[in-house]
Amino acid sequence: MTTMQRAPASPPSRFGAGVTRGPKAALAGLLAAVLTGTIPDAARAEGFDWKRYDGQTINLVLTDHPWSNAIREMAQPFTVKTGIKLRIAILNEDPQRARLNTLLQAKSSDVDVYVSLKIREGAVYNKAGWYADVTPMLTDPSQTAPVFELDDFGAGLIRNETFGGKLTGLPINVEGPLFYWREDIFAKCSVAVPEYLEDILGAARKIKACDPSIDAWAARGVRNAVPYPMAAFVFNSGGGFKSVDGTKPGLCRPESVAGLTLYTDLLKDYGPVGATNRSFPQVVELLGQGKVAMTHESSNEFPNIMKYSGREDDLGIKLLPKGRAGGVSQPIGFG
Repeated sequence: MTTMQRAPASPPSRFGAGVTRGPKAALAGLLAAVLTGTIPDAARAEGFDWKRYDGQTINLVLTDHPWSNAIREMAQPFTVKTGIKLRIAILNEDPQRARLNTLLQAKSSDVDVYVSLKIREGAVYNKAGWYADVTPMLTDPSQTAPVFELDDFGAGLIRNETFGGKLTGLPINVEGPLFYWREDIFAKCSVAVPEYLEDILGAARKIKACDPSIDAWAARGVRNAVPYPMAAFVFNSGGGFKSVDGTKPGLCRPESVAGLTLYTDLLKDYGPVGATNRSFPQVVELLGQGKVAMTHESSNEFPNIMKYSGREDDLGIKLLPKGRAGGVSQPIGFG
């Protein structure tokens, strides 16, 4: 959850959720309980004025994500308890970012709370003044119900939401990519489940020869979404994004190149047509519809994949296999 600031006259104030300054900022404490899934207990919340902001409205701009959909389902109970209405806009990730940037730059009143991926845009958004400090709201017993305890979050999660000593949001999600494969296709084509990262290429080759009607591999190819699943290929190959001593860029290290090459060769030779135009919604749809044999995609997408008929019976899941040379399996986790 990230808090947004507005510019001086009421200065405006991702993942995180944003709250504007002025009267809207005071709503953040009330909203925190519902945003983080906390259900107030009557004894501990005794004396808290849940109706303090009765009649006001909070505008949320969120990504299409299981958490956002859960918040939408919780909106009515929240309104009943507090009297605060929620206007929720849920967009796919790229349109959400584009829309959010427009609203933030325009200091629009159409966004009070938003999802923000701090590992990606946190430093930039903070420098632009698009995050408010939520600490005063969380520590004010008149704004945040006593049932909410910041210490329930791990120190690392809070550190990732903090810039220059300013807590800019609340953690709402932690995820990591997983290796998904179709057990029935592997069995039909007599292909062993990859034990090492490098085995994926051989498995894809055999599946393509066995059943050309199935794409052996699918993964993100869109420029701004590809680093997340691709990074583990680099790390598991023994490479990194920095030099060994950490002082220079490291993508030209032989190990890094090997990981990048494996990722791109799988997309180029065994992925669906138009792979560079696909991100996680398209990859999940292909896997769910039974059109692809393997992918490396977010753990968040598991419930979306399971919505498709048959996948509960034929899908295998594990961490991306370790690299053969270094024996490293280093999944990427962020929130």
